[in-house]
Amino acid sequence: MSDEKEMIDRELSKIRDLKIENISLGHGSFLTLDFGEKIKIRKDSDLMRGEWHLWIYMCSWRIVKEGLILTASNDSQESIYHKIQELAQLKLIDFEIVNEFLDVNLLFEKYITISLFNCSTEEDNEHWMLFTPDYHVLTVGPANKTSYGLSENPKE
Repeated sequence: MSDEKEMIDRELSKIRDLKIENISLGHGSFLTLDFGEKIKIRKDSDLMRGEWHLWIYMCSWRIVKEGLILTASNDSQESIYHKIQELAQLKLIDFEIVNEFLDVNLLFEKYITISLFNCSTEEDNEHWMLFTPDYHVLTVGPANKTSYGLSENPKE
């Protein structure tokens, strides 16, 4: 397994069996999924996020339920907003790193899968980020790059 895949495997393993406590649609097709207890995004803020905060950012994605596409990143915001509500409170059962391009499938209860696809090689186009309870962040993308370090919004 490559270093990049090992890093993704290590961090995603930590949210296996956790439920989505909050899911929201941001700008365009950006999605955020919060897992675990609520914590402040940083010490000097009243804004909250889940201990584990997955930001699906500059990648294409698709949500499949029982073999049928429920919604995808190119759908209208209105359509995405209504359909992602089905994911609320679902447990992440497993995940798979699909290929060397670091495409990922997140497998949830009720036979729902979120597939994340690498779709850019340009700098500043991170595909997705997983923020941790200790204010670190796993960043995947652009291309098949990964990094792990303190987030720009540390607790202190």
